[in-house]
Parts: sequence; structure tokens; C-alpha cells
Amino acid sequence: MPESRDDSYGYGPDEREWFERFDFRPADPDEIAARLADGESLQSLDVPSHLDRKLVPSAETGTSLYRLVQLFGLPNVPGLRAGGGALGRERYRTTWQYLFEVSYEPTADDGPDVPTSFLLSVYDYGTDVSCGLSAWSDDGAGTVEEPVADAADAPAVRPPGEEFLVGVAQLVLNVIEEPVPATYEGLWI
Repeated sequence: MPESRDDSYGYGPDEREWFERFDFRPADPDEIAARLADGESLQSLDVPSHLDRKLVPSAETGTSLYRLVQLFGLPNVPGLRAGGGALGRERYRTTWQYLFEVSYEPTADDGPDVPTSFLLSVYDYGTDVSCGLSAWSDDGAGTVEEPVADAADAPAVRPPGEEFLVGVAQLVLNVIEEPVPATYEGLWI
């Protein structure tokens, strides 16, 4: 980890034990497509914007995307797979997005609002990498909505407290900035 950061999400060896309580895996792209086809919409609350704290990964956006592709394959959200002219929807800020299913093993020190499972998105937001808590909304629109900063604009998302959200942002930074000892599809990566 760099000794100094351009943001306020510093993490170090002390967070390692905390990171190990998370298990996240890419959501099945066929399931995402089926839910969208059934009229559900995916809402995302952008964590850094919601916290009013800048996120500045040490890796540039392209390098972060490359790292994620190495770890998890192509982005799994239909229409948001980066590049090409046919994104399947009008382009706004986000051009690629991963959706992860996350489980968390809480401790006695965690508050009652800390989720044991949630959806986490990692995406480009403007031209930078960002992350957000996501949730499905049965609104009949069948769209992937742009990430928002205000929880009222993503009513399906129930954000936990600031400390947990900061930790989630640190976890995402750790994935895109640091080597990750992990197994994916039977391969040690």
C-alpha cells in the first residue's frame, strides 16, 4: 500500500483480519439478465458520493478494470461491459459495472445495521473507479440505473453506518490495488 493516499480511505495490515470476514463473488450474469428481463431494476448508492469522501485508487481506471478482468472475467452487468459502440443503452457516466454478491461474518462489536449479505457494485463513475451498495427494485422498468449519491434516490438500497461503508470502500481499493490471495473457479489467483 502507498504510504500516503490522495483520499481518506487508508488501509493497512490492521484491516486484513476485517477483510477476511468478507466473501464476495461475481453475481451470475444470466441471473442479472433474467431479473432485468422480468422488470426489476438495479439501483446503486455510490459509497464515496454518499459519504462525501473522494475515492482515489492508486491504479488508474483502465488498470483497475484490467485487474478486475484478470480476477473475475469481463464485467457481468449486461450493457455495461466497457468499450464498443453497442452498450445496449444510452451512455451516461458508467460504461462498465461488476455486481458482486457479498457475505460478511459480523462480530459482537458490529452494530445492528451491519448486513450479513449485500450486493456490491464496482464501476467507472465519470472517468474514475468507484463502488456502491446495490439492490434490486421491482419497479417494472428493467434497467440498470446510474449510481446515485443520495439514498433517497435509491430507495431499494439500505445503507449501513459510515464506518462499515468506509470499510467496504477500503475492501474495494484493496482488491484493485493489492495482490489478492484467492481461489476463483478452482484456480489460485
